[in-house]
This record gives sequence, structure tokens and C-alpha cells, in this order.
Amino acid sequence: MTKALVKEKAPVTKKGLTRRTFLKTTAAVAGTAAVAGSIGCSTIDTGGDTPPPIEGEQTFANWCRGNCGGESRCCLETKVREGKVVSTRQHPLPTNDASIQPGCVKGAANPQRIYGAHRLLYPMLQTGERGSDNWERISWDEALAMIAEKMQAAFDEYGPESVGFMSSYGGLSGVLNGPYTGFTNFPEARTRCGIGPERFYQKTGVTLFNATADIGIMYMQLVQLAAPSNSTEDAINAKTIINWGSNPADAMRCAQANILTARAKGVKVITIDPRYSSSAAHSDQWIPVRPATDGALMLALCNYIIANDLIDYDYLRNKSIAPLLIKEDGSYLRLSDLGLDLYEKTDATTGEKTEVDTEVVYDSANEAFGSSFEVKDPAVTGSFDANGVNVRPIYELVKETIAPYTTEFAANECGLSTEIIEGLANTYANEGPVFTHLICGMQHYQNSWRMYYALALLVALTGNACKPGTNYSMTSGATPIFKAPTVNKEAALTVEGAKLNKMASLTQVPEIVESGKFAGEDYTLRVLWIAGSNAIANGIGYTAQIEAWKKVDFVVVADCFMTDSANQASLVLPVTTTFESEEYRDFMIQKAIDPLGEAKPDFEIFVELAKAMGYDDLYDKDAEGYLRELLDTEDNIAAGLGYDDFHEQGVIYLDEIERVERIAKETNATGRTQFYLEKLTPNGNFDQEITIQDRLPSYEHAFEAYADNPLREKYPLFGVSYHDNYTGQSMHSNVPWLNEIRGFEGDPYLFIHETAAADRGIVTGDTVRVFNDRGYAVLRAVTTKGIREDTINLPRGYEDGELIDGHLQSLTAIDAKDRITNNDSHNDWLCQVEKYEGGAQ
Repeated sequence: MTKALVKEKAPVTKKGLTRRTFLKTTAAVAGTAAVAGSIGCSTIDTGGDTPPPIEGEQTFANWCRGNCGGESRCCLETKVREGKVVSTRQHPLPTNDASIQPGCVKGAANPQRIYGAHRLLYPMLQTGERGSDNWERISWDEALAMIAEKMQAAFDEYGPESVGFMSSYGGLSGVLNGPYTGFTNFPEARTRCGIGPERFYQKTGVTLFNATADIGIMYMQLVQLAAPSNSTEDAINAKTIINWGSNPADAMRCAQANILTARAKGVKVITIDPRYSSSAAHSDQWIPVRPATDGALMLALCNYIIANDLIDYDYLRNKSIAPLLIKEDGSYLRLSDLGLDLYEKTDATTGEKTEVDTEVVYDSANEAFGSSFEVKDPAVTGSFDANGVNVRPIYELVKETIAPYTTEFAANECGLSTEIIEGLANTYANEGPVFTHLICGMQHYQNSWRMYYALALLVALTGNACKPGTNYSMTSGATPIFKAPTVNKEAALTVEGAKLNKMASLTQVPEIVESGKFAGEDYTLRVLWIAGSNAIANGIGYTAQIEAWKKVDFVVVADCFMTDSANQASLVLPVTTTFESEEYRDFMIQKAIDPLGEAKPDFEIFVELAKAMGYDDLYDKDAEGYLRELLDTEDNIAAGLGYDDFHEQGVIYLDEIERVERIAKETNATGRTQFYLEKLTPNGNFDQEITIQDRLPSYEHAFEAYADNPLREKYPLFGVSYHDNYTGQSMHSNVPWLNEIRGFEGDPYLFIHETAAADRGIVTGDTVRVFNDRGYAVLRAVTTKGIREDTINLPRGYEDGELIDGHLQSLTAIDAKDRITNNDSHNDWLCQVEKYEGGAQ
């Protein structure tokens, strides 16, 4: 941060005083208040135990804004004494069902986030080169005037699209403030965000750079394949639970409780993971798959099931797309192609009838073509003449395509025995219902978008979808806990003469800046505003992003904290935490304390920015006025769900919370489980070439993390990162309580297999350097049998200065993003590990 004179013994690093030594010192050494204050950071110490309740204590409903999967269901009970937050605990639900109660240890650490040494309190201008940590405090008037001047100059020279706004999941903060604009890049159908940023975006027509983390699964599985999910509550109805790409024991409270309940009932639990995770430790079987090869494993399971005739033919024929007939160009044969009557479909909700030109199947019993919605047990094999057009079931093409990916192929590719693969195939086929619990762990590779076809094919073959105890999609809890008002958003989120915004994924920023092209057209990015995102600390291509930002004329970061991204800004703006302003998101996030320093909510910042830009009439209400417009409908007020009710109570729970076990139903146009797409739409039109191989189950190796990569002679180890119970991305970085319990003697550490460690002369507790051609990170080592010998496991969420040296994300490659989803492939890299001679701090 600043070149402050704080003396503490430190390792030899590339900096004299690292951010790490600065932050550790501010937490431990008296007299550093002047240091923190000089850069606009908080100096309030909240160490020690929370004292018992005293007279005058106030209680509020709040939320972490933690970007950890808890979403807004995770309500905190905040205790305030003498105007300061002293305790943040999980808000108790009016139920004894532990499987419904959300919450985690991170919630209790919020006082150290609110008052942390890394907290931003004032607008700050970087006076040296970006990244130099030389800051000068300025006033809000000066900051807004400077931003308005830079934006207007960009508007005048290059148009409003030359100003970009970058956001991610940290911007999921509510109806007023949230800058999050979604993860899909289609301007006509984009996610509308909080009123503050949304009205400004619509008014100006600026460019929006969207979230890229975890969109391999979210875009391919949820958007393109439209795969539905049973809720985690339904896991108790399974006979087998497979944690694939997920570690619920450390991450998902709702899933933890339900899987534990299922296990107590005798349900078999399998965990597929390169590391022996907490979930693996509580499983009947751990399958240590090689990183980035899950797709090969899935296809091998499919081939084994087909070869051994373990198929659920009823599901395959009647509930999957297997029998749908396709032409040689890959398009479906439809009723209109044959001159057949259209199918009359009745809407289950409205009862309205419409004629639909459905896909065609072949009725073997009657030797005739018919609608996929009418024919029972259609053919899944063969080829047919449809009025002179050669057609065949999609299943035939898929079988041909996946044929090379045998159990023997997967054994070599995945680093597993054929016995393990065959055993898993038999489990899927014979020990169902199988509940596949997956979140995002296996989709951090360039090739990961393809595996969701393979998983859909696997459940179609075995019938493990859309019935109790099954699942194959990204899942969450379904039990409602809050009373839900009707939120009247339309007027507040609609601006007269609204402009469409150009949209791209934030991983595309370096390429766009370097090439000066946006979707093939000339483009200049002059001003970049980052809010609700910390792309430098969490995204791929650490160095590439930093270098790209340096080429942008002016970079603004609006954040609660001095993050890695903030350190690369021209100007930083202090934003309130969720404890310092009122907001609504399923419940009222109450204002518990006054804003620290000169921090402002995002809504207020956008209101003042609009005025500085001359848009005096863009916002016709204050924050309370908009909340009243959203909530104060006649029905809401009558039901006790108006603004005043939520302002007073914060959270309004249902009178009775009844457990819901949601069973999935296919809602895509075919009404069937899809493992093929007639049309694949990339996430943003950047002239990607789409082949038929991209539209069905197939396999290709990852960008860098694959076994036969010649680069492994130099960098033999696969690197995977993880989320533990104590962090959600970087939202909970620089929190001493959490760092103490998640670290090795307080320091970040990696896991390395004891054999790989011995080969390098490394023992537990040693300081090691992880490195490749792009970057390095220095941290402690823990040796273990609980990871593959060819893989190391690193923590995620630490920022610059928290490691001994270097940065974890510097190991990643910007080119590892995939061409279909633009996913952050932050585990797609190779590395070497060596003992660090600089010593531990």
C-alpha cells in the first residue's frame, strides 16, 4: 500500500514492505492507526471475544454479500453497541430442521471485515503508476468531477460504448445497489441490475463486461441444455449420492445436512475429486480423477453401459432426445417436413392450446413417423427414408461419436483403473436412484463446457433424472423460508429512450484492448469502472488483465476494500458494506450502523455521478422512495409486506416452514433430457465457428492441464484451487480470524502428495515456491496422501500481500478461456514446486 515506515522482519521479496506485512502489522502493532488512516483505511480493532449482551444493544437483519453460494437466504443477526457492530451470527429460522438453516463460520467474522485495516474510507487518487500503492485522499466532489470529465471526453471522442462497467457476483447486492449484470452477453435479454447502476447504464449506453467465473456450468448446463435440478433436500431419497465437482462438507450448509441425513439412512456416498476433500473423507469411496478429465470419465461410463446393455430403455426412448430423428445436416426432422398435422399442445398453467411443429420420431410398432410427444417407445436405432431424406435417431450419431472413449481410454486419460471405472458405471446403472451433486469444481478448464452433454447422456442411459432421489444439474435448496412480496420493479428499472449496451465477458477485456476490436468492429476502451468484482484477484490471466488495464486511460474501482483490483485503479471510491445502508433482497437488509468514513452505497454514487454528468432528472426518488415504489403495492401492504413492515422487521419468515423436496421436470422445447443441441449459441457473438462436434457429447483435452502435454517435462504438476469453509472468492480476504484458522500457523498453504514432496526435499511446514512461465506464489506446504501424486491443491481467495510472495492467479492463463462460454478456466495450468530458500516469515 503506501510506503509507510513500519518495521517488521520480513522475507526478501520484490517489495520493501509488502501488503502482507503491512496488514499483519496493522492487526498486531499499536500505533499503526496513522498508517492506515493515511491511505483511507479503517483502524478500528475488533479483536477478542464478543462481550455478553448489555443494555442498549440493538439487533438488525443483514447479509454478508459474500458470493459464496449462500445467496440472500443467508440472513445474519447483527448486534450493535454504541454505534458499532460487535457480533454477526446466523439469523435463527423458526424451525428445528437443520437441513434448511443456512450459514457458516464466515458470517461471524464480519466485524473484522467492516472495521478491517483494508477497508476503504475515502475517495483516493493514485498519484504514481497504477499498482504503485501511492495514494492521495481527495474529496467526493473532486472525484466525481474527475470521473465525469473523463467519461464525457470518452463519450465525445469515441461514443458512450468507450466507457466500460465491469461487474461480477460480488455485485449481487440488491434492488438498489447491485451492479451485477449477469453472465450472458445478449443485450436484448440481459439481466437488469440494481436501480442505481441500471438507470445509468440504460441512459448512457455504456459497455458492460460481465461475470465469467463458473459460467462453464451455468451457461452450458442451465442456459443451453436447460438441465433442471432436483433440490438438495431430495438427496435423502437417493440410494447413491455422487459428489462430482463439489465439496458440500466444506461449502454448502443445506447440502451438508441432507447428505449426512442420507448417509445415516445407509445411502452410499461417492466423491470424485483429485484431492481427498472433507466430503471424500465422509464418503464410502473416493475416486481421485486426474484434473480436467471428468468428461472422458463420463463418456467411458456411457460406453460401458451401452456395451453391457445396462440401459434404462424406458427413459432413453420416452424421456430423452435419443429417438429424435436428425437429418444429415444435424437439424431435427419436424412434422412440417413430412406434411403431418401439427401437435396440439396444452399449456399446463393457462390451459391454452397451441399448435407445435414438434420433432419427429419413428414408431417401430406401426412403422410410421409421428410426433415425439405422441409416439410411445419410438426407435432409438436404425436409419429411415423420410420422403427422400435420410434420417436417423440422434442416439445413433452420438454412439458413433463417443465410441473412441472406452474404459481403457479413460483409465489412461483419467489416471484410474478400469475396475474403478467399470464399478462406477455399474453404480450408475444398478444402484439408483443416483443423485449427482455437482456445483462448479470440475468446470474450471477450457474443455469443461463439453462435459455437460456427457453427463446428460449418462443420466439418459440410466434414468437418473427427473424423479425422486436423482439429479444431474447444479443444485440448491428449495424450501421457502421468507414471505415473498410482489416487487414492482418495472417503472424503477425503465428509462425513457433506453440504449442497448454492448456486452462481453470480462475475460475478453485484454483481447479487446490489445486488438482494438469488439466483435470485429473498431473499438476503444477509454474508461473502465469496476464494481462488485475483483477480477485481478480472482480471474484468469492476472498479468494480462493488469497490462490491459494500464492501456485504458482511466480506471475507477468502487469497493468496500482495498482489493487487488483497486490497487490497479486510477481512482478508488469507498462503498458501504451491507451493514451501513438499507437494501432489499428477499428480506430487508437493515442499516445497522452509519457509514464508515465517507463511504457511500452504490445507489448514491450513481445518483451523484449522474448529476455530475448533467443527468439531473435520471433519478426522481431517493433510496427510500424507490424501495417504497417497489414494495408498497396495495396487496403487499394488506399482507403486512410493505416497506414499513420490512423496514421495521428486516426479515419476515413464513408462519410455518415446510420442507420442500423439489423434483425436476424438463422444460426445454423437446420436453426431454437433452444431450445434443440442434443449435448451440455461444455466449456472445464473436464469430465463433460451431461444428456438429460442438453440439453433442465429445471430448478434447484441456488448454494446458493434460497428461500428454510436452510442457510437463518442465512443469509436471497439475494445479487445482479450492474454496474452503472460510472464504468465498476474495470477499473474506484479509480477515485475521479466518486467516488464523484456515492457514498453517496463520499462513496460506498448499497440499502436495508426500511422494512428490519427498522427491523435492519438502516436508510439512516448509516454505515453497509454485511457479510456471507466467508467475509464481510463495506459501507454506502440507504433505499428504490425500491428493493425486501429479497434483497440488492451492487455496483460493487470498490477495496480494497475504502470501509470502507472488500471487496465486499469476499462474493462470488468459488464453485458457473457452470459445463457447468464456469461462474462467482458473485450474487449467501446469506448474513446478520447489523449496523456497528465502525462508518463512
